[in-house]
Amino acid sequence: MVLSHHPKAAFGVKKRVSLWLRSGSPNRNLAILTALQLMRDWDAEVNLVSVLESEDERLKTKLFQKTIIERGRMPANTKAQILEGDFDDILQRAPLTDLNFFGLSEKMVCESMRRIVKSVNTSCLFVKDSGDESALV
Repeated sequence: MVLSHHPKAAFGVKKRVSLWLRSGSPNRNLAILTALQLMRDWDAEVNLVSVLESEDERLKTKLFQKTIIERGRMPANTKAQILEGDFDDILQRAPLTDLNFFGLSEKMVCESMRRIVKSVNTSCLFVKDSGDESALV
């Protein structure tokens, strides 16, 4: 995990966590488990956010989000959002949140992480699974 702590907002009011997942992401388990723990500790809401590049992926993404919510035993008030467009453009209009979770690619690219943090203007946690976790039991 790599945390980028917002210099002014820190963790905000600790009431909303956004979990950015794409269908088939290998970095979902540790992110889900950590988001759930923070949600419990902060008594916060969880947003499950996915970005589509085309409308063709919408049904697959809805099914993916439904599976994550049900099998990951996410709380009933979890909000699933599907946003369509270019990822970098979507980040500029990201849902307001206190902490954003993003997957970490095979090659950690610090410049990409800085760009994401600057775009969403909140604290961000970048997560890479070890392969040993399982949030979907």
